[in-house]
Amino acid sequence: MSSTRQLAAIMFTDIVGYTALMGEDEVKAFDILRKNRLLQKPLIEQYNGKWIKELGDGVLASFPTVTEAVLCATEIQNICNKDCDFKLRIGIHQGEVVFEDNDVFGDGVNIASRIQAIAPIGGIWVSEPVYYNIINKKNINAKFIRSENLKHVQEPVRIYEITTGPSIPKTKLLNTEPNKKPYKNSLAVLPFTDMSPAKDQEYLGDGIAEELLTLMAQVKELKVIGRTSCFSFKNKDVDLKTIGKLLEAGSILEGSIQKVNNRIRITAQLIDATDASHIWSQRYDREMDDIFALQDDICSKIAEHLKITLLEEYETREENKPTNNSKAYEWFLKADYYCKRYGWENFERAIDCCKKAIELDQDYADAWWLLGYCYFEKHNWLYLQKENIETAVYCTNKAISIDKTNADAHFMLALINFNYYYDWDKTMSEIALANQYTRTTYPLFFLPAEAWTRGMLFSDFDFARRHMQKGIDHDPLNFIYQFHLAQLYLYLLHDYANARNILNNITDLGFPAYACWRPIFLSYLFEGQYELAEEYARKDYEASGGRGHGAANLIISLVATGKKKEAEELYQSVNQSLPIQEFPEFLHVKVNAWLGRIDDAFEYLDKAITERSIWLFTLKVSPEWDPLRSDPRFQKVLERMKFPK
Repeated sequence: MSSTRQLAAIMFTDIVGYTALMGEDEVKAFDILRKNRLLQKPLIEQYNGKWIKELGDGVLASFPTVTEAVLCATEIQNICNKDCDFKLRIGIHQGEVVFEDNDVFGDGVNIASRIQAIAPIGGIWVSEPVYYNIINKKNINAKFIRSENLKHVQEPVRIYEITTGPSIPKTKLLNTEPNKKPYKNSLAVLPFTDMSPAKDQEYLGDGIAEELLTLMAQVKELKVIGRTSCFSFKNKDVDLKTIGKLLEAGSILEGSIQKVNNRIRITAQLIDATDASHIWSQRYDREMDDIFALQDDICSKIAEHLKITLLEEYETREENKPTNNSKAYEWFLKADYYCKRYGWENFERAIDCCKKAIELDQDYADAWWLLGYCYFEKHNWLYLQKENIETAVYCTNKAISIDKTNADAHFMLALINFNYYYDWDKTMSEIALANQYTRTTYPLFFLPAEAWTRGMLFSDFDFARRHMQKGIDHDPLNFIYQFHLAQLYLYLLHDYANARNILNNITDLGFPAYACWRPIFLSYLFEGQYELAEEYARKDYEASGGRGHGAANLIISLVATGKKKEAEELYQSVNQSLPIQEFPEFLHVKVNAWLGRIDDAFEYLDKAITERSIWLFTLKVSPEWDPLRSDPRFQKVLERMKFPK
């Protein structure tokens, strides 16, 4: 047999959940296989590819160039995600392969296959050689996901995710009206562009835009699009008319910022989103000490040109500015900038910035509550550091002692009481105060939080869904709201398909795919689809480095699929290798419950309550705890937690 060795782009595709479907409905499974063949074969040929073979429900193809492989894959996924009753995963790698007798062999084939196996549902993941070939191609975008140790591959492979066209996030998932005209008095505020030569003032542009969002939300009869949706277009080449259409915004405020020493230059312009024409523009050169007056001036002019009236609270805002120290305000903006990027190192940076703001102004309430929030998040990352939660409580109370009407500080107290003290009444009362004291006409952040807490505590799905949807309506690209909505479907309504639908879509809004793997695992576990549950548990395990929820989920899935010996061995390994902060008590509770060690589970549950584990608010509603629910001791635990009836 003749053989040739050459460089080629190898594409693997796979139908999601096909094995389970074959066991349930063989006729439907074969019909999907036929549809998949009819979809892919002509497109592979159109892009000069070679259909190599089918491997069960998978397809192996090769292409002479990386660009043709990527464009083919994206067209396949676009059609499949829009019009088909099945979903695909696609992996692509470029490497040296051997063609022999209408087949292809080599490491390049193996790597493409391994990448496809870990790709997200409806997604395209590629290796670094593919990325470097398409990085400068028009309308093809790629973002780095992570380095992955692939089976039978010696070195870690850097994985990238592919999207095509302008990098435009999807609009809201629910209640979408496709041909709805932009609301006349609806405003989006985009992040202000950093025009400094060193490009080191991004935090200031973000902070100014966010403050303007908050100020404009005090204007009567004006719908202000939420921060997450507005900021999702940052650094993306998307025209203003498209942004307006996606956000249903009639007007868009954009601008630039540059600071030299203590002087700041801000250029702001208000755009009619329907035709991209200018409504108003102005340049400001001021001292940083005038920053609050400058923000008010911009808002007043926008309101004037939109011909709407300001609230009394807004008109007197200058008398109640959060600090008189412009340097302290600048440190606060830096802290907020780092805080919103999450991660251990960013929280440490934010803490340092907050402390510098407080050194300059001891009565800066906003800096105090933000410092408390950073310590609260540190507690979430390292469960045993009780001093973090104690510091968070101190900082938050300090903020309220300075300004009892600080809505963010009251919301922080709600978070602490919900996650740590298990004081449900205090949780709801602090959320009510946050709603009462918020400066905006619509509490963009607090209502969805109230929906989540009421849903989990009172099992009131209808209330929770309605209020979460209000948050989504005002901030349609906010993936956090939609993530929580998916969890409400998961825990309260047990509508697992709808939960997965939301989770599989919010990755297009910038939400990391790996963060969705745990709730998707739970949805399949609760549904009794244990093989699919194990598939996502293994993804979660690999993404977490074998720690925390990732390890616990894999152990539970192994028990569910009848691999109890393997589950026992993994649990033994976890006990020997992981410190308690990487596998805290509440995870020991669930694992022992699923392993059938009920007494051990209750012993760990007692420790978890004593240590105030943060995930115990799910005890009342989550099926994760079902192996314990019939035991009389479980009812006593619920009574001990004092959940609302």
